[in-house]
Amino acid sequence: MIAGATQVQAQYGPVKIGRGVSADIFRDDLCWVRLHYVFSTTRTARDFQETLGYLPRDTSFSYTSVDAPSGSGKTVKATITFKSGNVEEYIRVPCPPPEPTPASDFRYVPFSPEFDRLTSGLWKGPFAGVQVTGEWSGVDTNEFNGAGVRTFQSHDTGSGVGGGVNGGWNWQPWNNRSVVGVVVDANGLNDRVRHDFAGGNYIGTDMTFMGSAQVRGGVLLNPSVLAYVQTGVSVANQQFKIDFGGPETNESRWTAGYTLGVGAEAKLPMRQLPFGQSMSLFAEYSHTWWDTANLRMPVASPLFDYSWLRQTDSVKFGARWSLGNGAP
Repeated sequence: MIAGATQVQAQYGPVKIGRGVSADIFRDDLCWVRLHYVFSTTRTARDFQETLGYLPRDTSFSYTSVDAPSGSGKTVKATITFKSGNVEEYIRVPCPPPEPTPASDFRYVPFSPEFDRLTSGLWKGPFAGVQVTGEWSGVDTNEFNGAGVRTFQSHDTGSGVGGGVNGGWNWQPWNNRSVVGVVVDANGLNDRVRHDFAGGNYIGTDMTFMGSAQVRGGVLLNPSVLAYVQTGVSVANQQFKIDFGGPETNESRWTAGYTLGVGAEAKLPMRQLPFGQSMSLFAEYSHTWWDTANLRMPVASPLFDYSWLRQTDSVKFGARWSLGNGAP
Protein backbone atom coordinates (compact mmCIF):
# COMPACT_ATOMS: atom_id res chain seq x y z
CA MET A 1 0.00 0.00 0.00
CA ILE A 2 1.34 3.39 -0.89
CA ALA A 3 2.28 5.87 1.80
CA GLY A 4 -0.56 7.86 3.17
CA ALA A 5 -3.14 5.21 2.25
CA THR A 6 -5.55 3.67 4.70
CA GLN A 7 -7.58 0.52 4.09
CA VAL A 8 -10.62 -0.64 6.05
CA GLN A 9 -12.71 -3.80 5.66
CA ALA A 10 -16.39 -3.27 6.51
CA GLN A 11 -19.85 -4.76 6.40
CA TYR A 12 -23.06 -2.86 5.66
CA GLY A 13 -23.23 0.50 7.41
CA PRO A 14 -21.33 3.79 7.69
CA VAL A 15 -17.56 3.48 7.83
CA LYS A 16 -14.89 5.99 8.80
CA ILE A 17 -11.43 5.71 7.36
CA GLY A 18 -8.15 7.56 7.46
CA ARG A 19 -6.45 9.17 10.41
CA GLY A 20 -9.48 10.15 12.47
CA VAL A 21 -12.54 12.21 11.72
CA SER A 22 -10.70 14.64 9.42
CA ALA A 23 -10.21 11.83 6.89
CA ASP A 24 -13.75 10.47 7.11
CA ILE A 25 -14.99 9.55 3.62
CA PHE A 26 -18.50 10.49 4.74
CA ARG A 27 -17.70 14.08 5.60
CA ASP A 28 -20.42 16.41 4.33
CA ASP A 29 -17.90 18.83 2.83
CA LEU A 30 -16.33 16.23 0.51
CA CYS A 31 -17.62 15.75 -3.02
CA TRP A 32 -16.57 12.98 -5.37
CA VAL A 33 -16.50 12.11 -9.07
CA ARG A 34 -16.24 8.51 -10.29
CA LEU A 35 -13.20 7.91 -12.50
CA HIS A 36 -13.24 6.05 -15.84
CA TYR A 37 -17.01 6.36 -16.10
CA VAL A 38 -18.69 8.04 -19.06
CA PHE A 39 -21.77 9.42 -17.27
CA SER A 40 -20.05 10.50 -14.11
CA THR A 41 -21.67 13.09 -11.88
CA THR A 42 -20.54 14.76 -8.72
CA ARG A 43 -21.60 12.89 -5.63
CA THR A 44 -21.60 14.08 -2.08
CA ALA A 45 -20.68 12.03 0.95
CA ARG A 46 -24.37 11.57 1.60
CA ASP A 47 -24.69 10.01 -1.88
CA PHE A 48 -22.11 7.44 -0.82
CA GLN A 49 -24.10 6.58 2.25
CA GLU A 50 -27.34 6.26 0.29
CA THR A 51 -25.65 4.03 -2.29
CA LEU A 52 -24.30 1.72 0.35
CA GLY A 53 -27.71 1.63 1.97
CA TYR A 54 -29.11 -0.12 -1.13
CA LEU A 55 -26.56 -2.94 -0.96
CA PRO A 56 -27.55 -6.30 0.56
CA ARG A 57 -26.49 -6.56 4.16
CA ASP A 58 -24.24 -9.50 3.46
CA THR A 59 -22.19 -7.52 0.91
CA SER A 60 -18.62 -6.92 2.00
CA PHE A 61 -16.38 -4.25 0.55
CA SER A 62 -13.19 -2.38 1.35
CA TYR A 63 -12.24 1.27 1.13
CA THR A 64 -8.80 2.48 0.23
CA SER A 65 -8.27 6.18 0.74
CA VAL A 66 -5.26 8.24 -0.29
CA ASP A 67 -4.69 11.31 1.87
CA ALA A 68 -3.38 14.61 0.62
CA PRO A 69 0.46 14.75 0.59
CA SER A 70 0.36 17.69 2.95
CA GLY A 71 -0.77 15.34 5.66
CA SER A 72 -3.87 17.41 6.34
CA GLY A 73 -5.84 14.22 6.56
CA LYS A 74 -8.36 15.13 3.85
CA THR A 75 -8.94 12.16 1.57
CA VAL A 76 -8.36 13.03 -2.10
CA LYS A 77 -8.94 9.61 -3.67
CA ALA A 78 -11.07 6.64 -2.65
CA THR A 79 -11.46 3.11 -4.00
CA ILE A 80 -14.34 0.76 -3.20
CA THR A 81 -13.64 -2.93 -3.87
CA PHE A 82 -16.68 -5.19 -3.68
CA LYS A 83 -16.66 -8.86 -2.82
CA SER A 84 -17.54 -9.63 -6.47
CA GLY A 85 -14.26 -8.04 -7.55
CA ASN A 86 -15.81 -4.92 -9.04
CA VAL A 87 -13.86 -1.76 -8.30
CA GLU A 88 -15.10 1.82 -8.23
CA GLU A 89 -12.60 4.66 -8.01
CA TYR A 90 -13.46 8.20 -6.95
CA ILE A 91 -11.52 11.43 -6.74
CA ARG A 92 -12.33 14.39 -4.57
CA VAL A 93 -13.42 17.60 -6.34
CA PRO A 94 -14.74 20.95 -5.08
CA CYS A 95 -18.40 20.74 -4.22
CA PRO A 96 -20.51 22.66 -6.77
CA PRO A 97 -22.61 25.53 -5.48
CA PRO A 98 -26.17 24.55 -4.61
CA GLU A 99 -28.66 25.03 -7.40
CA PRO A 100 -31.20 27.80 -6.88
CA THR A 101 -34.64 26.55 -5.93
CA PRO A 102 -37.12 29.35 -6.68
CA ALA A 103 -40.57 28.76 -5.25
CA SER A 104 -42.10 29.12 -8.69
CA ASP A 105 -40.23 26.36 -10.52
CA PHE A 106 -41.95 23.19 -11.70
CA ARG A 107 -39.89 20.59 -9.88
CA TYR A 108 -41.61 18.00 -7.73
CA VAL A 109 -41.22 18.66 -4.01
CA PRO A 110 -42.85 16.12 -1.68
CA PHE A 111 -44.86 17.34 1.29
CA SER A 112 -42.21 18.33 3.79
CA PRO A 113 -40.96 21.35 5.71
CA GLU A 114 -39.25 22.43 2.46
CA PHE A 115 -42.61 22.22 0.65
CA ASP A 116 -44.19 24.43 3.31
CA ARG A 117 -41.33 26.90 3.04
CA LEU A 118 -41.58 27.16 -0.75
CA THR A 119 -45.35 27.62 -0.75
CA SER A 120 -45.64 29.92 2.24
CA GLY A 121 -47.51 32.98 1.01
CA LEU A 122 -46.90 32.18 -2.66
CA TRP A 123 -50.61 31.89 -3.44
CA LYS A 124 -51.98 34.52 -1.06
CA GLY A 125 -53.53 37.84 -1.93
CA PRO A 126 -55.33 39.49 -4.82
CA PHE A 127 -54.92 38.58 -8.47
CA ALA A 128 -56.17 39.73 -11.86
CA GLY A 129 -56.05 38.18 -15.30
CA VAL A 130 -57.40 37.65 -18.79
CA GLN A 131 -58.79 34.62 -20.60
CA VAL A 132 -60.16 33.27 -23.84
CA THR A 133 -63.39 31.29 -23.65
CA GLY A 134 -65.00 28.60 -25.74
CA GLU A 135 -68.62 27.52 -25.18
CA TRP A 136 -70.96 24.76 -26.29
CA SER A 137 -74.64 25.13 -25.45
CA GLY A 138 -77.75 23.03 -25.71
CA VAL A 139 -81.13 24.81 -25.69
CA ASP A 140 -84.63 23.39 -25.25
CA THR A 141 -87.14 25.65 -27.05
CA ASN A 142 -90.87 25.43 -26.35
CA GLU A 143 -93.88 27.15 -27.89
CA PHE A 144 -97.28 27.33 -26.11
CA ASN A 145 -100.64 28.53 -27.35
CA GLY A 146 -102.98 30.78 -25.37
CA ALA A 147 -104.41 27.78 -23.51
CA GLY A 148 -100.96 26.72 -22.29
CA VAL A 149 -100.74 23.72 -24.59
CA ARG A 150 -97.30 23.08 -26.04
CA THR A 151 -97.42 23.34 -29.82
CA PHE A 152 -93.71 23.09 -30.63
CA GLN A 153 -90.57 21.72 -28.99
CA SER A 154 -86.97 21.36 -30.14
CA HIS A 155 -83.50 20.73 -28.76
CA ASP A 156 -80.68 22.49 -30.60
CA THR A 157 -76.98 22.99 -30.02
CA GLY A 158 -74.50 25.70 -30.85
CA SER A 159 -71.15 27.13 -29.86
CA GLY A 160 -69.15 30.32 -29.71
CA VAL A 161 -65.90 31.89 -28.62
CA GLY A 162 -65.03 35.02 -26.70
CA GLY A 163 -62.79 36.48 -24.08
CA GLY A 164 -62.78 38.48 -20.92
CA VAL A 165 -61.15 39.41 -17.64
CA ASN A 166 -61.05 37.88 -14.17
CA GLY A 167 -59.97 38.83 -10.68
CA GLY A 168 -60.17 37.61 -7.13
CA TRP A 169 -58.41 36.84 -3.87
CA ASN A 170 -56.64 33.75 -2.52
CA TRP A 171 -56.01 32.59 1.04
CA GLN A 172 -53.98 29.77 2.61
CA PRO A 173 -55.85 29.55 5.91
CA TRP A 174 -55.04 26.08 7.22
CA ASN A 175 -51.64 25.13 5.86
CA ASN A 176 -49.40 25.88 2.91
CA ARG A 177 -50.71 22.93 0.90
CA SER A 178 -54.26 24.16 0.27
CA VAL A 179 -55.69 27.32 -1.28
CA VAL A 180 -59.18 28.80 -1.06
CA GLY A 181 -60.39 31.91 -2.81
CA VAL A 182 -63.03 33.87 -4.62
CA VAL A 183 -62.96 34.68 -8.33
CA VAL A 184 -65.18 36.81 -10.55
CA ASP A 185 -65.04 37.06 -14.32
CA ALA A 186 -66.81 38.74 -17.23
CA ASN A 187 -66.79 37.52 -20.82
CA GLY A 188 -68.03 38.81 -24.13
CA LEU A 189 -69.32 35.96 -26.33
CA ASN A 190 -71.15 34.98 -29.48
CA ASP A 191 -72.68 31.65 -28.45
CA ARG A 192 -75.47 31.13 -31.01
CA VAL A 193 -78.12 28.38 -30.95
CA ARG A 194 -80.85 28.35 -33.61
CA HIS A 195 -83.59 26.12 -34.94
CA ASP A 196 -84.01 26.70 -38.68
CA PHE A 197 -87.20 26.24 -40.67
CA ALA A 198 -87.77 26.01 -44.39
CA GLY A 199 -87.56 29.30 -46.26
CA GLY A 200 -84.90 30.78 -44.01
CA ASN A 201 -87.14 31.28 -40.97
CA TYR A 202 -85.73 30.52 -37.55
CA ILE A 203 -86.11 30.75 -33.79
CA GLY A 204 -83.07 30.97 -31.54
CA THR A 205 -80.99 32.61 -28.85
CA ASP A 206 -77.55 34.24 -28.82
CA MET A 207 -75.57 34.50 -25.59
CA THR A 208 -73.56 37.71 -25.83
CA PHE A 209 -72.29 38.06 -22.26
CA MET A 210 -71.57 35.76 -19.34
CA GLY A 211 -70.23 36.64 -15.90
CA SER A 212 -69.80 34.66 -12.70
CA ALA A 213 -68.89 34.99 -9.03
CA GLN A 214 -67.49 31.78 -7.58
CA VAL A 215 -65.66 30.32 -4.63
CA ARG A 216 -62.84 27.87 -5.20
CA GLY A 217 -60.72 25.49 -3.19
CA GLY A 218 -57.77 23.36 -4.15
CA VAL A 219 -54.59 21.54 -3.21
CA LEU A 220 -51.04 22.17 -4.34
CA LEU A 221 -49.64 19.26 -6.34
CA ASN A 222 -46.23 20.90 -5.95
CA PRO A 223 -45.31 24.45 -4.90
CA SER A 224 -46.10 25.78 -8.37
CA VAL A 225 -49.18 23.80 -9.47
CA LEU A 226 -52.67 24.17 -8.00
CA ALA A 227 -55.60 21.85 -8.81
CA TYR A 228 -58.98 23.20 -7.77
CA VAL A 229 -62.76 22.98 -7.95
CA GLN A 230 -65.02 26.01 -7.97
CA THR A 231 -68.70 26.81 -7.89
CA GLY A 232 -70.98 29.81 -7.76
CA VAL A 233 -73.61 31.87 -9.50
CA SER A 234 -73.55 33.13 -13.07
CA VAL A 235 -75.47 35.65 -15.14
CA ALA A 236 -75.90 35.83 -18.91
CA ASN A 237 -77.40 38.19 -21.42
CA GLN A 238 -79.35 36.35 -24.10
CA GLN A 239 -80.82 37.76 -27.29
CA PHE A 240 -84.00 35.87 -28.21
CA LYS A 241 -84.76 36.03 -31.92
CA ILE A 242 -87.79 34.89 -33.90
CA ASP A 243 -88.22 35.32 -37.66
CA PHE A 244 -91.28 33.69 -39.20
CA GLY A 245 -91.29 35.85 -42.31
CA GLY A 246 -93.13 38.84 -40.88
CA PRO A 247 -92.14 41.25 -38.12
CA GLU A 248 -89.01 40.04 -36.33
CA THR A 249 -88.50 39.66 -32.58
CA ASN A 250 -85.14 40.50 -31.07
CA GLU A 251 -85.39 40.90 -27.31
CA SER A 252 -82.77 40.77 -24.60
CA ARG A 253 -83.13 38.98 -21.25
CA TRP A 254 -80.78 38.56 -18.28
CA THR A 255 -80.70 34.96 -17.09
CA ALA A 256 -79.25 33.61 -13.84
CA GLY A 257 -77.50 30.27 -13.52
CA TYR A 258 -75.47 27.94 -11.33
CA THR A 259 -71.93 26.91 -12.31
CA LEU A 260 -69.69 24.02 -11.24
CA GLY A 261 -66.17 23.51 -12.57
CA VAL A 262 -62.62 22.21 -12.17
CA GLY A 263 -59.28 23.68 -13.15
CA ALA A 264 -55.53 23.82 -12.74
CA GLU A 265 -53.19 26.78 -12.39
CA ALA A 266 -49.38 26.82 -12.65
CA LYS A 267 -46.98 29.54 -11.53
CA LEU A 268 -44.34 30.45 -14.09
CA PRO A 269 -40.66 30.70 -13.09
CA MET A 270 -40.49 34.39 -14.02
CA ARG A 271 -38.97 37.36 -12.27
CA GLN A 272 -38.90 41.11 -12.90
CA LEU A 273 -42.51 41.37 -14.04
CA PRO A 274 -43.74 44.77 -15.22
CA PHE A 275 -46.47 44.49 -12.61
CA GLY A 276 -47.55 41.92 -10.06
CA GLN A 277 -45.48 39.57 -7.96
CA SER A 278 -45.81 36.41 -10.05
CA MET A 279 -47.54 35.15 -13.18
CA SER A 280 -49.53 31.95 -13.68
CA LEU A 281 -51.36 30.16 -16.48
CA PHE A 282 -54.67 28.42 -15.91
CA ALA A 283 -57.11 26.13 -17.69
CA GLU A 284 -60.58 25.22 -16.46
CA TYR A 285 -63.78 23.51 -17.47
CA SER A 286 -67.25 24.35 -16.14
CA HIS A 287 -70.89 23.49 -16.67
CA THR A 288 -73.72 25.98 -16.13
CA TRP A 289 -77.40 25.30 -15.65
CA TRP A 290 -79.42 28.37 -16.63
CA ASP A 291 -82.87 29.39 -15.48
CA THR A 292 -85.73 29.25 -17.99
CA ALA A 293 -86.18 32.45 -20.01
CA ASN A 294 -89.65 33.37 -21.25
CA LEU A 295 -91.22 35.63 -23.87
CA ARG A 296 -94.96 36.25 -23.86
CA MET A 297 -96.67 36.97 -27.17
CA PRO A 298 -93.64 38.35 -29.05
CA VAL A 299 -94.30 40.58 -32.03
CA ALA A 300 -93.11 37.90 -34.44
CA SER A 301 -95.70 35.42 -33.11
CA PRO A 302 -98.26 37.29 -30.96
CA LEU A 303 -100.59 34.30 -30.42
CA PHE A 304 -97.96 32.19 -28.67
CA ASP A 305 -95.62 32.20 -25.68
CA TYR A 306 -92.04 30.90 -25.78
CA SER A 307 -89.49 29.53 -23.33
CA TRP A 308 -85.80 28.70 -23.64
CA LEU A 309 -83.83 26.47 -21.24
CA ARG A 310 -80.08 26.50 -21.81
CA GLN A 311 -77.15 24.48 -20.46
CA THR A 312 -73.60 25.51 -21.27
CA ASP A 313 -70.19 23.82 -21.18
CA SER A 314 -67.26 26.24 -21.08
CA VAL A 315 -63.49 25.99 -21.30
CA LYS A 316 -61.21 28.86 -20.39
CA PHE A 317 -57.50 29.39 -20.90
CA GLY A 318 -55.78 32.42 -19.49
CA ALA A 319 -53.13 34.13 -17.43
CA ARG A 320 -53.20 35.69 -13.99
CA TRP A 321 -50.92 38.05 -12.16
CA SER A 322 -50.56 37.96 -8.40
CA LEU A 323 -50.91 41.48 -7.00
CA GLY A 324 -50.11 40.61 -3.38
CA ASN A 325 -46.85 40.38 -1.51
CA GLY A 326 -46.83 36.65 -0.91
CA ALA A 327 -44.60 35.59 -3.77
CA PRO A 328 -40.85 36.11 -3.60
